[in-house]
Amino acid sequence: WDSYKGRGIKIGIVDDGLEISHPDLAPNVATGLHYDWNDDENDNDPTPRPEHDDTHGTAVAGVAAARGGNSIGVSGVAPEAELVGLRLISSQNSSSDEEDAQAMAHRNDLIHIKNCSWGSASAFFTASPLLEAARRDGALNGRDGKGTLYVWAAGNERGYGQQGQKDGFTSSMYVNTIGALTNK
Repeated sequence: WDSYKGRGIKIGIVDDGLEISHPDLAPNVATGLHYDWNDDENDNDPTPRPEHDDTHGTAVAGVAAARGGNSIGVSGVAPEAELVGLRLISSQNSSSDEEDAQAMAHRNDLIHIKNCSWGSASAFFTASPLLEAARRDGALNGRDGKGTLYVWAAGNERGYGQQGQKDGFTSSMYVNTIGALTNK
């Protein structure tokens, strides 16, 4: 943090929403890049709906880029990075293959990193050809050939047989899969 805090980096939080007015996040929220595939509105407001209890994306955004140093909360890993909310997986709506691919392709001209801290409900899942094509294109051509970096959680369902290498969301040469053995 002495030399770099994420300034100039845009992180897309592909999740159940992003509370753009949250005091720890609001200073880092990018404008004009958000998108919401849920609720039949297809608009640019990624705010989660309180009645759906969609809070995961906001928590993930805090780990990534909460402002920090503001005397009101926490600091993210990159406290000066910009956050882009891409609301795709509300607890009330399941996404389609087309929507998954659209989220992976959304504004890859400007978004550096797309964080996806979610996976399939199945122990064995194959990514759709649309999703894989979108990730390939983003990784190879995003940001004028520099590429968009896709970061995916390995999953939290080991007790149910889920394994990161058998999950089509995470098992891709275009994805950086992140996992841990314990919370320590």
